[in-house]
Amino acid sequence: MKKSIFTFLMCLMALSMSAQYVDLGLPSGTKWKNANESGIYSHEEAISLFGRMLPTEQQWEELGNECSWNWNGYGYVVTGSNGNSIFLPAAGIRNYRNQIYGVGQEGGYWLYCETRAISIYLNAQKIAFSHHCDLDGNSVRLVR
Repeated sequence: MKKSIFTFLMCLMALSMSAQYVDLGLPSGTKWKNANESGIYSHEEAISLFGRMLPTEQQWEELGNECSWNWNGYGYVVTGSNGNSIFLPAAGIRNYRNQIYGVGQEGGYWLYCETRAISIYLNAQKIAFSHHCDLDGNSVRLVR
């Protein structure tokens, strides 16, 4: 019995460590998860699995306006006014043929929007809102 309780506590501790959110000093108080969710998701999958934990357009705009963004060769290090930072990797994009391309060079992140598929597209040259086909696949970064 003691071993199973210990195992349960270790799993709980690992889960809490992996689900850390970073305070970037944003005016809204939004905290961004320290890592992407594992995998590439369609918009429908992202909405179904993560719902309102996905950032909104306003939260992405705040991140863009209030933080410094520095491309490190594989994605952006986003640093808040308080010195804390997160890394947004260029994890690639999955096309309608289920092929992932652009890993390390470009990537997309889904926004919370139930009526249409909107994402942030990023590469070394730009960061922009993009409208996608729901069959495309992008990364997911959660907020709270």
